[in-house]
Amino acid sequence: MAACASGRLAGFEFGFETCDLITQQQASLLEAPQGQFVPRCLEFSAINEAVEVGVFDAQLDQPTLRRVQVFIHGRPPFKFLGATRSGWIIVLVYPRPIAMSTSSSKGYRLSAATGIHRGDRMYQQDQVDILVHSRIPGCVLAVVADGMGGKSGGRKASDQVILTAKQLFDRYAPTSEDAREVLKQLVLESHLMIKLTAITAEEEPHSTVAAFLVSPNRECDVIHAGDSRVYHFRGPEMVSRTKDHSYVQRLVDEGQISEEEANTHPQSNLLTGCLGTFQDPPLTLHHIDRLEVGDSLLACSDGLWHYFTPRELGAIVNTLPPREASEMLVSKARQRARGGGDNLSLALVRVDLLS
Repeated sequence: MAACASGRLAGFEFGFETCDLITQQQASLLEAPQGQFVPRCLEFSAINEAVEVGVFDAQLDQPTLRRVQVFIHGRPPFKFLGATRSGWIIVLVYPRPIAMSTSSSKGYRLSAATGIHRGDRMYQQDQVDILVHSRIPGCVLAVVADGMGGKSGGRKASDQVILTAKQLFDRYAPTSEDAREVLKQLVLESHLMIKLTAITAEEEPHSTVAAFLVSPNRECDVIHAGDSRVYHFRGPEMVSRTKDHSYVQRLVDEGQISEEEANTHPQSNLLTGCLGTFQDPPLTLHHIDRLEVGDSLLACSDGLWHYFTPRELGAIVNTLPPREASEMLVSKARQRARGGGDNLSLALVRVDLLS
């Protein structure tokens, strides 16, 4: 039976008739990507089953492109093309049906959001993206990269991580390839390309990376290098988080300082492993056997996690929808930074039960 679903974006409500909502990706962009525009008209075509929405809006005194991608179960009996005061909303409908096996008769959906902010820095060196597989529903890759190395070097490094992730994920075949090998390739290939870009950079470029890949069977694999983290929450409780490749994390592991002391340590930004250095990057993998309904995955740079305890993070990602949670985390981190905040970025994915 068809049900009525609706979304809200930039103050404009749009509704459509569809079957069960399976996956939703919302990019909560608190800082606009440059050089991106929503086309004024678009011709409908049938490629696969998705709904894509773009809004050209004014936020923080600059044009902002917001994109929402929704995967639906069943045949979508709708088409929509509309305009708002601030720009255009474009919905593309692709008719291929999508099926997804779940342990629950009601099914589940993956709700996601990204957030990024320059903080109090002169320029942005973080990059973040959540990629939805173009051919396999329920397969998602989230990546956060925190670049270092001057105005151009750090940004080139983090851009390279995201570009490499897109190229690898586009070729990835979940049914025949190992997710862990894809994540290893992401780290190693990004590392190599960053080293090659050092020739034209102002300073030697480096980057952290924190990434997780959710498979259609709800298994999840995690990889990281540096002090960008991936948290796994079950409800509001933290199940696990990655351990930083940093000097202060080594001191914590040796029992010389506490986690709280590590946050204020004068050498807290000293890394023992990342991408773009002379030595090979660490390949620290973690496997989650199965994501349950109510689980959340949060990848974020140190500019965000530095201002929260795991209990605070868990409460926010569990209580609020991903888009509102990401905005709350960015806003609260900016408030707590008191004018001295670093670039910050996050990618949040939550497993929600279908209503």
